[in-house]
Amino acid sequence: MSIRAITLPSGKQVSIGAYVRAWKVLKTMPFETLLPGWEWYEVEAGRILADMRRGMHERINAGRSYDQRGLS
Repeated sequence: MSIRAITLPSGKQVSIGAYVRAWKVLKTMPFETLLPGWEWYEVEAGRILADMRRGMHERINAGRSYDQRGLS
């Protein structure tokens, strides 16, 4: 069984669990807080959240089957 991961814009891969935990922490921060690791430069927490939401909606609306996701 392989571990499913999400690739960040910086190229780093994180587990889905780590991604969800980061999402929860980001929601508690002031949106203007600068954070490293999302891109190759520091990015505001609000922008990271917006990017995460956009990515989630893109994955939902892509309509990929289990075969295409490698889950069959």
